[in-house]
Amino acid sequence: MEYHYRYSTDKELSVGKNQLTHEVRETTDDCIKWCAQESQCTSGVYLFDHKACHLLNNIPKIDESGQRNQMSFVKVTTEEDKKCEKSFTEVVNGLNSQPGKTE
Repeated sequence: MEYHYRYSTDKELSVGKNQLTHEVRETTDDCIKWCAQESQCTSGVYLFDHKACHLLNNIPKIDESGQRNQMSFVKVTTEEDKKCEKSFTEVVNGLNSQPGKTE
C-alpha cells in the first residue's frame, strides 16, 4: 500500500496523549517508514537532537509553543492534500475538522 505524508520543520504537532509509541530511529525517513508499517499511525514527530521518533494515533493540533529541532508529519489521503498547495497548518486543521477526528 502506498502512503503520502506532509511534513514541516517549522510547525510542531502536540504529542501529549496522542502518542502511540516511540523509539530511537536514525533518520526522518526511518521514522516515516515505521509509521507506514504501523496500522494505527496517522502522524508523528521526529526529534533530531535525540533521534527520537514519536508515532501518534490521531491528528493532534499544532503546538504553537513547541519549536524544538524537529520534523512533524501527517499521513494524507486526499489528492488535494497530496498536491502541496495547502500549508502544513491548513492540512492539519483540515484533518482535525473531519468527522470522527479528536485530539
